[in-house]
Amino acid sequence: MLKTAPILQPTPTLNETAQLFKALSNPQRLAILLDLNDDVRSLKELVESTGQPPTQLATHLEKLRQMGIVDHTRFMRILQYRIISPTVLSVLKTLQPENKIVA
Repeated sequence: MLKTAPILQPTPTLNETAQLFKALSNPQRLAILLDLNDDVRSLKELVESTGQPPTQLATHLEKLRQMGIVDHTRFMRILQYRIISPTVLSVLKTLQPENKIVA
């Protein structure tokens, strides 16, 4: 029986790693990511849970989307956001639940 080799993820460059930490160092973006870590959320749900104004939240979400950290799907007229970066999910996993951060 043949064994298949594990699929290797490309190693991030120092610049990519620095950009990731830069995104996570912003308290508003971190609050968004911690909320998205639990489930898929709409902009309205994120506004309610984070307390951020919709325009500011949309700007942060677009920045996170450009960085390849989150993505969205459209359900009728509603955009549903989710985390797509395995690296970010792994980092957030280390913060929860034992080390629950209060926004």
